Amino acid sequence: MQRDNLNRLWTNRYLQMTGCTNIWGGGDACHVTHCKTMLPCAPNALWAMKHGVYAGRNIANAIKQKPLRPFTYKGLGQCASLGIGKGMGELYGIEFTGWIAWIIRWFFFNYYMPSRKVMLREVADWIYLLFSGKRKDLFMQKKRAKTVIESRLVTSMNLYHPPYHMAKTSH
Repeated sequence: MQRDNLNRLWTNRYLQMTGCTNIWGGGDACHVTHCKTMLPCAPNALWAMKHGVYAGRNIANAIKQKPLRPFTYKGLGQCASLGIGKGMGELYGIEFTGWIAWIIRWFFFNYYMPSRKVMLREVADWIYLLFSGKRKDLFMQKKRAKTVIESRLVTSMNLYHPPYHMAKTSH
């Protein structure tokens, strides 16, 4: 199979591997040409998901002996977070900066989470941060790590004496 200079597999406009009618590809492992710019699509999750949708439809069309449809997704734009409340972006050709860009990026970031459960956990973490000033997941991870460390200090016979700097005042 043909590869480009970044070792990605070439696809045709229907997301078939170049020279193959029964092998399909997309995502960051493949060189999929953007229909508007004629450059390779960005190697990120949004583009990979769209490649999957188009490839899946074309596989179904091939099985049903229907015509294949070319990959025509133009993209939404791009955004970057530069810290909480700071961002820059472009959506459908319109440029945004500051809080608006950050909020747009935040909504898209959460919308494209792998599952609604992960998205809701992320949104809950941000709400917790908004009201408490602390990241919930990081706080919980530190608390769990402290519990694990403390539980390892005690042996089955309670004979372990931790070093002075780790000694607890009560047992």
